[in-house]
Amino acid sequence: MKTSDIVTSQYVSITQTPAGVGERVLARLIDMVILFIYLVTLYRLGPWDWVIHVYDGVVSYIIYVLLQLPAIFYSPLCEYFMDGQTLGKLIMRTRVVMVDGAAPTLGAILLRWVFMVVDVYFSCLGIIFIICTRRNQRLGDLAAGTMVIRAPRKEQMHLSLDEFYYASPDYTPVYPEVQQLSLGQADVISRMLNDRKVYSDEQVHRLVQKVEQLLDIRHHEPSDTAFLQTILHDYQYYALQVI
Repeated sequence: MKTSDIVTSQYVSITQTPAGVGERVLARLIDMVILFIYLVTLYRLGPWDWVIHVYDGVVSYIIYVLLQLPAIFYSPLCEYFMDGQTLGKLIMRTRVVMVDGAAPTLGAILLRWVFMVVDVYFSCLGIIFIICTRRNQRLGDLAAGTMVIRAPRKEQMHLSLDEFYYASPDYTPVYPEVQQLSLGQADVISRMLNDRKVYSDEQVHRLVQKVEQLLDIRHHEPSDTAFLQTILHDYQYYALQVI
């Protein structure tokens, strides 16, 4: 199963699961059914005879176009006012987010909507991109910097507050010297901890030595990784005090 790891500005790692092809296609089909019902209802029940009789051709045409606007702008309107969801996405429990996990901007929503013509209505090109990209992004998502993720059920969300104990006011930093670290240096530590499979034990040890030398400290944790984790937690604690 594909996942997307997001690191916030306080270096908290969040894993989100991109929505699959089936979920996205079903959500789109549901949206198309909703739009079809709206347009059929509008045509069957709309007072066209009265409009044509009262107004001339141009005005009646303008009224007709105005009534089509909710259908034309259905996707961007829903995603903007429904926190990245259309009715189809709401039913399928998926939503649009920026690749960094933030709520989608209006510009991003409009850009991915413009590309929908190519992705959805031009030989289903979007499905090919969804299958081939790491975050299951269609062409519009790549252009707008967005992705569609699965929105977990509330009853399935289990958050262990122990993982964020450094955010508690009662937390006591072990190394106050971490306040000397720059944002870039903390980023190096965070990336090494989040990608332990990429870095060797020797590289981790060398980083520990550099941190000790830079801060003029000696660690007493049982391992180099535990030391770096403590350093990062201390840094995060002080960063939260500034907010």
